[in-house]
Amino acid sequence: MAKCYYCGGDVTFIRRAGKKPLVVNPTPVYFIPDPNGEDNFIYNRVWRRGTRSSDGLKGHILHNCED
Repeated sequence: MAKCYYCGGDVTFIRRAGKKPLVVNPTPVYFIPDPNGEDNFIYNRVWRRGTRSSDGLKGHILHNCED
């Protein structure tokens, strides 16, 4: 497992065709798509806006060293 250069936390990468890999937290989370949502999620290699929930779509959240 890769480590974050700044905080030392575990991270993983999601590769997207023709774009830079995204650095995400390794544990997936559930979210509900919502254009006015609080967080950005990666679902099927696509960037989506949404709100965390206990069920819904399973995606990854971008790594943020403050979390």
